[in-house]
Amino acid sequence: MDPCSIDQRNSIQMSFRGRKTFNKNTAILHNCKQGNIRSRSCRRRRRDCRQNMPFTEEKPVGFASHRRRHGQQAQPTCNTKSSDKESESSSPSPTGVTLVDCLMDTCKECEPSPMVFDLLIDAYVQHGKVMPAVDAFYRLKKRGLMPSLRCCNALLKALLRANRIDMVGRVYEIMLEAKIMPDVYTFSTIIHAFCKHGKLQEAKMVLSEMEDRGCNPNVVTYNTLIHGYCKIGDLTEAIGLKNAMCGKGLVPDVFTYSALVNGLCKVRRVSEAREILVEMLEVGLMPNEVTYTTLIDGYMKGGDTDEAFKLKDEMVARGIHPNVFTYNTLIRGICKVGKAQEANMLLTEMMEMGLRPDCMTYNSVIEGHCKEGNMVDAFRLLDEMVKRNIMPSVVTYSVIINWLCKAGDMEQANEVFKKMVERGLVPNIVAYTTLINGHCRQGNTEEAFRLFDEMVKRRIVPDAFTYDSLIHGLCKAGKMQDAKKLFREMLDRHLLPGYFTYSALIYGHCKAGEMDEADKVFKEMLAKQLIPNDIIYTTLINGHCDVKNLEVAFGLFHDMVGKNIAPGVHTYSVLIHGLCKVGKMEEANDLLQKMQDKGLVPDIVTYGTLMDGHCKNRNIEEAFQLHHNMIRNGIEPSVVTYNVLINGLCMLGDMQGADSILKEMLDKGLAPNNATYTTLINGYCKGGRLHDAFKLHDDMLQKGITPDSFSYTVLIDGCCKEGQILGAFMLLDEMVEKGVSLGVVTYNTIIYETCKLVNMQEANRLLKRMMEKELVPNHITYSTIIDGYCKAGNMQEASRFWKEMQDNGLMPNKITYTTMIHGHSEEGNMLEAFGLFDEMVEKGISPDFVTYNVLIHAHCKAGSLEMALKLHDEMLEKGISPGTVTYNVLIHGHCSEGRMLKARRLLDEMVEKGVAPGVITYNSLIHGFCKAGDMDEAHKVLKEMIERELVPNSATYTCLVDGYQRVGNFHERDQLLEKIMEMEPMPDSVN
Repeated sequence: MDPCSIDQRNSIQMSFRGRKTFNKNTAILHNCKQGNIRSRSCRRRRRDCRQNMPFTEEKPVGFASHRRRHGQQAQPTCNTKSSDKESESSSPSPTGVTLVDCLMDTCKECEPSPMVFDLLIDAYVQHGKVMPAVDAFYRLKKRGLMPSLRCCNALLKALLRANRIDMVGRVYEIMLEAKIMPDVYTFSTIIHAFCKHGKLQEAKMVLSEMEDRGCNPNVVTYNTLIHGYCKIGDLTEAIGLKNAMCGKGLVPDVFTYSALVNGLCKVRRVSEAREILVEMLEVGLMPNEVTYTTLIDGYMKGGDTDEAFKLKDEMVARGIHPNVFTYNTLIRGICKVGKAQEANMLLTEMMEMGLRPDCMTYNSVIEGHCKEGNMVDAFRLLDEMVKRNIMPSVVTYSVIINWLCKAGDMEQANEVFKKMVERGLVPNIVAYTTLINGHCRQGNTEEAFRLFDEMVKRRIVPDAFTYDSLIHGLCKAGKMQDAKKLFREMLDRHLLPGYFTYSALIYGHCKAGEMDEADKVFKEMLAKQLIPNDIIYTTLINGHCDVKNLEVAFGLFHDMVGKNIAPGVHTYSVLIHGLCKVGKMEEANDLLQKMQDKGLVPDIVTYGTLMDGHCKNRNIEEAFQLHHNMIRNGIEPSVVTYNVLINGLCMLGDMQGADSILKEMLDKGLAPNNATYTTLINGYCKGGRLHDAFKLHDDMLQKGITPDSFSYTVLIDGCCKEGQILGAFMLLDEMVEKGVSLGVVTYNTIIYETCKLVNMQEANRLLKRMMEKELVPNHITYSTIIDGYCKAGNMQEASRFWKEMQDNGLMPNKITYTTMIHGHSEEGNMLEAFGLFDEMVEKGISPDFVTYNVLIHAHCKAGSLEMALKLHDEMLEKGISPGTVTYNVLIHGHCSEGRMLKARRLLDEMVEKGVAPGVITYNSLIHGFCKAGDMDEAHKVLKEMIERELVPNSATYTCLVDGYQRVGNFHERDQLLEKIMEMEPMPDSVN
């Protein structure tokens, strides 16, 4: 009805003023239709409108207009979740308020027509101003007027589109309060609103209410509800609704069947989705490209590419042309199963069909080639995209960067990232995090943090995965303090650490041997209700096994089993390795059996670990038995397995057996590696077969295997032990010639030999050469040189290196202190020796067996027997058992001072403590008693010595001859000399 019909119907009753009012209304409505909602009359009346909008907290209209006049932004009228456009329309709508008030004021002289207000709300809705429309609706309700049902339905639809579900419910309630009876469109909109927000139970209740009110649902109503149930994966309810729909005489349409096909494909019930498609065809409905594409996607996600292509052929046969989405689905699926070349063919076919590929098409094909490691075709497609004016997106570049990072090609990944930025694309968090993760995996944390800083400067907020990547990189590099700092920063940003975060920190602490810290992180993880997986448990178990804390390791293992986390082969292998490390081979064998009883099949690592344990414990037969079991179980030995057996045989000196294993290895087509040759060379060197060691070295070079630093060091050590210093130096020159890195260990080996020969000039030359190559001498280097100077009696030079060592930040250890103490005591510098001992104790360095022996010897040499005995007692208090050397020094010291009673008591103590006396022990006592003229005691000691099956040597008899000479018993002396002459030649000394 237009304004003219209203005028005709009311012309008799209208006064002149009433006609003026009508004309104003007509003008206002005309403005509404034209989109000029802010009419001049409205603006003129703004100052008179002071009422707040219902259900909002908006300031009065006059306040809002006042703010605008002064260039200030008006306050929003309500909290909306819609788009920017809707947010704009949600701001204070003084126009809405004013128009309703204006219309009502102009209608005071006549009966207001609902049509006027319907037109007003329609105008707002048509121009996307949903909130002013709601405001007008509320104001009309307050004045006792209501729009028509049609207008209310239009408003509900607009609110649904704007995602204002709360408003939908409120408008619906007001409609019911105003006795406006909802129709099928009203109910369908309400059902759609509930379905959109996943409130299917409420949606179904509305369906029941609809039927109770006598309003019959239509196909659209059922389709809305079916689509809602499919969306949440409740296909039983969705299919039930479809059946109920048919029972009520309603015929499902293409949308009904398509919704069911989509829902079934989402929950991987593709065969049932196919049946729905067949049923659809049987009832005479023709599926569209969306239906077919959905089902094709379902088959592709299930890996059934053959069935997917059959569907595509069926689709074409029915005259339904595949669109870009269909081809994208096919291409994505075929690339997922590693058939990138077929994806290329589909891309060509697609273009021949006149379809233009989009960015998503190329992204799928590019990723397919990347997965296959075919980066050449990936870059070719990237160039092709640009030529076809299809601009690559950030996702396109991120895909390529991701696979380059996985391949470890960080240089190329950086170039692609740079090209992306040059083309005006702004990298997102995925692109940055992918590159950061790649650099962290390569150990380049410096570049990773540079990218992180750049990312933050671009105002891209790092997420949990960004922090996880950096933390993992720092833990891998052993930078645990930095990792913990970053972890705290992550928490400060309110990012929740997950399994990956805690796993990285636990791994880092375990790698550093910081098991207390690792346990602390583990407990924190449990406190956050995160249940560790088998990887985290295994990492922690491995850490405790590495520090030989098997009790805790097995405690974690049992805790793991108690939480129903099944230990895998790797977990058992780690525990077996831990047991082998401490020599508990029987327990290791038992654990292998338990592992097999649980149905777990040991892998090559498990067998190799156990074989290595038996070899190191010199149980080669058991190692070979495991080797045979391994082959019997279908596991072929690797080079590493054979290396373990070769090493075991070399340790036993069985070089013939080692050569036999090498031959078996070659017969199986396995090429010996650097470790194989180095193990054999080491075995030959230890056996004094230097010639054979060099033959292997030459064979190694002929086969193109360049010996590494360790291989050369083993051979150099062999030369040194055989006294072939010249050969060692020749090998050193060969290393330089072949570009093999000379490490500190190599130099230490040859420096040790030169110091052993007290060739300190050569040792100094080597040290200088070492430092010229920017190699930093370590504790062993300095201790070796200090020991050399001590043996040479040059304590001045020894002290100089002692100071230099500390100046270079190396604190002397137990060995270094002991060496210096021994050097000073040998030179009679007892004050310096004792001073160093006190300094050593003050610094918390516990003296060991050797240190005490050196000091006891020094005190005995100086005649301080009481101090020597005090140190002996201190040794016992600290749980350090004195050995044969300790007692020999004490006994000799007391004998030298004529304190034979104490010397004899020390021998008795020695025997009581299970320390076996030697020839030197008895010789000291015999010499002491002979010197004291007590030949009877000397003979008793000799008798005891012989009873212990110790063979007296020349020194023993010399002491006795001197003893008889000393006491003037020449007869006994001569008899003993005759007896010595009749005996076979005797050893000079026995250790």
